[in-house]
Amino acid sequence: MKHLRPKNFKCDQCQEEFVEQRSLDSHVRKEHIGFQCSQCERAYKNSRSLRIHMKAHKGIKEFICDFENCGKAFITSSRLKVHRKIHTDERNYICEICGYRTRQKDALVVHKRTHTGEKPFECSICNRRFISASLLNEHKPMHSTERPHKCDVCGASFSRSKALYHHKHLHLGIKKFVCKLCGRAYAQMAGLAGHMRQHKAEKQSLLS
Repeated sequence: MKHLRPKNFKCDQCQEEFVEQRSLDSHVRKEHIGFQCSQCERAYKNSRSLRIHMKAHKGIKEFICDFENCGKAFITSSRLKVHRKIHTDERNYICEICGYRTRQKDALVVHKRTHTGEKPFECSICNRRFISASLLNEHKPMHSTERPHKCDVCGASFSRSKALYHHKHLHLGIKKFVCKLCGRAYAQMAGLAGHMRQHKAEKQSLLS
């Protein structure tokens, strides 16, 4: 009986899956080169896909989850649709090693790499490797001094769209990071981290 090799390499532009990285690279060269992003290495087959991608650089996320106490925003309606699944109890993809359950097949593929140690995505600048393309894309702006993502409220600029997204929570009053000890909430993880250090210092002073 012939065993099929798992398709662990997924094109983040059209979602087609491949057995090997070189097959994915060949696919991208043939299918997605044409409309090149001026701010990163991404290229797209048509102008519409490029326009959607450019929204990420500008921090534009028009599609907002209306689930209670969520408010997470997305660039496209399809990404919002995928996100909404986290608010249901359906977790049909299960890791046979540790029992981890998820609602998305590609999330399970990435999770399994934490067991195998596989890191197929490599930074071309520092050679650091990552288990997913999204983590690599989050890492890349660290090598740039440019801050193309600007807040339209206060003018603060950031190297990563994700940093701008969390910054905007300050203006919107969204506080998703909650202290488990006292219930105080913060708009950014950095605020919660500083708060937790205060708890730690108070505990140490009581013990001394």
